[in-house]
Amino acid sequence: MGLMWKVKKVGVEFLGIETSLSPSSSSVFAFPNLKTLAFNGMYKWEEWDFGSRGQEDITIIPRLSSLTIASCSKLKMLPNYILQSTTLQELKILNCSIISKRCKEDYQPFINRIPHSIVSDWGVELRL
Repeated sequence: MGLMWKVKKVGVEFLGIETSLSPSSSSVFAFPNLKTLAFNGMYKWEEWDFGSRGQEDITIIPRLSSLTIASCSKLKMLPNYILQSTTLQELKILNCSIISKRCKEDYQPFINRIPHSIVSDWGVELRL
């Protein structure tokens, strides 16, 4: 996805899940077969959070193997389900100053688990 200049938040509505499901449905899978995801040029994007839906078990992008986030300079943090992913094999963070800094400071254990990762802020590859 890219060039959506006015998007500030990617939330639960992105998943296409109703905010209130019947109590009988306790497990929800969002994008169960998606393996590659890229966000590019979303200059006002600040928040990526699908929040909590109470007791329901939500599995989000369980097969994601490649994630690229480029030129999203206002994005503040990665969601927990990305940080806890065991399937991610490739990560590219390009020209995203806040996330790049967090990769170096806060996300180091996560980055170290990924076989192929690049974190670069405006052409300067950060040593992790």
